[in-house]
Amino acid sequence: MRLEANLNTDFQTEQKKRLGKPGSGSSIFKIELPTSGQIYRFNKTVIEGESIDLKFYYASPGVMALAKVITLLVLISILFLIRKRVFAFFRRIFVKSKNNKE
Repeated sequence: MRLEANLNTDFQTEQKKRLGKPGSGSSIFKIELPTSGQIYRFNKTVIEGESIDLKFYYASPGVMALAKVITLLVLISILFLIRKRVFAFFRRIFVKSKNNKE
């Protein structure tokens, strides 16, 4: 946390030094982002008149839960379809281990 705070302070200090110089932009703007979760750093010189486009794709917890349930059902269905092969495989392992013990 301390390293993140120092990085942010250093970045702001560097930005203030560049104010008013050619290519530095004419103003500073602040964007508020969530403070918890994965850390992302964005750094780009903004040129006046250039549009800024940010795209974020987010899946809500409900959608993620639905995707997990569907995935689980697909896996269970696949196991159900190949159950005879799976049981035969385990029977062979059991018989081999039983024969090795004797």
